Amino acid sequence: MSPKSTALNAISLPLNQVNLIEASAGTGKTYTIGSIYLRLLLQSGENCFSRPLNVEEILVVTFTEMATEDLKRKIRERLTAAISFFSEYYEKQDKEIFTGEHQFLAELLPYLEDIPTALRRLKLAEQNLDLASIYTIHGFCRRMLMQHAFNSGVHFNLKLLKDQSDLLKQFANEFWREHFYDLPFHLAAFISKELKSPEDVLNDLGSNIGNDFSIQLDKPELLELPLKEFLQKDITKNAEIIEKIKDTWLESTVEIRNLFDEEVVKKEKSCLNGRTYSSKTILSFVDEVTSWAKNRADITLNETLVKKFTQSALDNAVKADFKKKGVRITHPAFEEIEALIEEIQPSDLFKKIILYHYRQGIQKKLLEYKANHPEKSFDDLLRLLKEALHGEGGEQLAELIRFQYPFAMIDEFQDTDALQYQIFSKIYHNKTASGNVGFMMIGDPKQAIYRFRGADIFTYLKAADEASERFNL
Repeated sequence: MSPKSTALNAISLPLNQVNLIEASAGTGKTYTIGSIYLRLLLQSGENCFSRPLNVEEILVVTFTEMATEDLKRKIRERLTAAISFFSEYYEKQDKEIFTGEHQFLAELLPYLEDIPTALRRLKLAEQNLDLASIYTIHGFCRRMLMQHAFNSGVHFNLKLLKDQSDLLKQFANEFWREHFYDLPFHLAAFISKELKSPEDVLNDLGSNIGNDFSIQLDKPELLELPLKEFLQKDITKNAEIIEKIKDTWLESTVEIRNLFDEEVVKKEKSCLNGRTYSSKTILSFVDEVTSWAKNRADITLNETLVKKFTQSALDNAVKADFKKKGVRITHPAFEEIEALIEEIQPSDLFKKIILYHYRQGIQKKLLEYKANHPEKSFDDLLRLLKEALHGEGGEQLAELIRFQYPFAMIDEFQDTDALQYQIFSKIYHNKTASGNVGFMMIGDPKQAIYRFRGADIFTYLKAADEASERFNL
């Protein structure tokens, strides 16, 4: 059960533990981060850190480059103000100078050893702020992989690949050649119609092709078959059924055409709804299906056939007054075709399964390539650090990072996904390091539902459950 949330007091907030701080917009979140930062530099306040830290030891993680620069600027402003006010206080010994937002500095005074020591620490921090450990999540991961290349098993000369579209095109083309070039004609025709080209496949798969992916199927066992076996078995079975449908239609084409030719002559007296079966279009529908049936290369189901020429479709289109009299248009072919259609797996299901295998194949090629080359994408940085932390030697790597950054804060924590949380959880949820590390997760729980931003409500709830304490602003 997650700890109950209590109001945050920046002076007494415990710094030697894992805390979740819930902060909505406009509640003073950035100011609170600055206050925590000052306390860490000065080792002040109640429940303070075990020792004073320098700017390089305080890790602050945000989600954009703009946010990191903004945070550095605001922390510099807090440092400059603290130096100014503490200097003035040291000269005048007058607490009345601490007004408004600077009242927090007055609250720090009882916890300071002496003002000159505090000023030395603050001035050193201000001078070294360009070295402050304030990064984006990807920037942090890249730094850790490169600095601890031996422990992470990553190339020392890691190169950030901001655009991997050329690689994706290369692997999409390779997959197409490897799996589709030697298919029988009817399967190759199906692939050409449904997938069109490797470029269209990449558009269908979307930009997050490197992420984990799953699909829900009524028959999950279809995913267990290798792609070629699936194509040969299931799509060929569909093709055979469609061949039967075409044969059934062609055997009765003349009778069917005469049947609807008669309805056209009747016009107003026709038993069929004129909006669905217009006298101007009905024969063209018949000709369209006939043309499809004669094209043996097309193994997808004709939509006009499904919507217009099954027995149930025709029965539903009978006008109410004719329906009362029991008048309907029938032919054995309509019932037979409808029965065969029910045996067919929809082509969009097949496409979904093929795209699933395509995605898996491209992911595998990407992983193999990047395992042997220094190029890494933003998503790779997260994945590789997570794998290093949870693999052999992960405990030692986590210990090295904790030693480097004994205290960490994640701003905008509501945008953290499961992978990102696994990284920081592994580093800072460590009982053996308890008392010597601190970890603050700062975010707006109301925004944790926005998945389009990368948010994951379940990750947020898990983090809340695992925190030592929860606070709110």
